[in-house]
Amino acid sequence: MSAIIDIAVDTLRLVPKIEVSAERLRARTALLAQALWLFSYERRVTVDRPARRVTIDTRRLWAWRTTRVIVFEDIARIAYRCVAPPSAASALFLISLALRSEHVELPLFAVWEEQPREPDFLDRLDELATGARSDPGRIGDEAAGRVVALLREYIGAPIAAH
Repeated sequence: MSAIIDIAVDTLRLVPKIEVSAERLRARTALLAQALWLFSYERRVTVDRPARRVTIDTRRLWAWRTTRVIVFEDIARIAYRCVAPPSAASALFLISLALRSEHVELPLFAVWEEQPREPDFLDRLDELATGARSDPGRIGDEAAGRVVALLREYIGAPIAAH
């Protein structure tokens, strides 16, 4: 049985679409991100537990496609870093695989996420209408952290946050 992981909650974020089953994790560039790039770019990542490999299919400029297959044994760690100033209203998190054989990081996805802020008038109206409160314990990397945690669960490699 497979399930689509919906990471979005009450904040603005752009994350890959993820589908999981017992044996495979499939993730692809979010439809909104593809639309922003006029559908000229898409990345699909498949983590296959039984075969112990990660397949990365990338399409650029509508027709140019590349496929890369990495065996689990060649993955040193899952790299996870934030590229945003501390005072920014949003942050971009880069998720990649650090390879043992090439001593490089192979990019998988970028996750864009709105950062926590003080509740405003519209938040209070929403709280009154729905009865749901904003999560005060939110730190701003929940969506990216969830993607990394799923990759760790399926690949088994350690996580290196920078």
